[in-house]
Amino acid sequence: MGIAGPKPTELKILKLRGSRQVYKRKNELDLPSEIPKPPTWLPFKAMKIWGELLPKIIKAGVPLSPLDSEGLGRLCLQIFEWGLVIKSLEKNGLTYTTKNKAGHLLRRERPEVKIMSELNKSITMLGRYYGLNPSARTGLRLSPPNGGSDNKKNKFFNNR
Repeated sequence: MGIAGPKPTELKILKLRGSRQVYKRKNELDLPSEIPKPPTWLPFKAMKIWGELLPKIIKAGVPLSPLDSEGLGRLCLQIFEWGLVIKSLEKNGLTYTTKNKAGHLLRRERPEVKIMSELNKSITMLGRYYGLNPSARTGLRLSPPNGGSDNKKNKFFNNR
């Protein structure tokens, strides 16, 4: 269950505004914006996905820190595994045929279908944290895509 109400304004923005709220929120985590390094356990083929995905996330302006390494690694690994499951299902189909004790033929769903469904849920959930769908990006506090400062924001905050 989520927390009611709007998300609190980022501490950096409050400082720029000269707000008194800065002094009330002393325990807020203020991480340096830094590109995370891939985890050492990430397989080579999932590392390729890391190399493709990370620049897109950075270009979208999603704030990252070294703490994001594990989460992004899991996301890349799951995307890689999801691709393997899709290839298996393309080759073998979604179902297989078996006989029951009475000798009747039964059509059953392959175990890969459930694996694909679980991976899809997990990828979607992890992807929300990194803005991988439009609705997730609306809830993120994005930094400017160019990595620098946003001129409109600077004009707004500096003219107060």
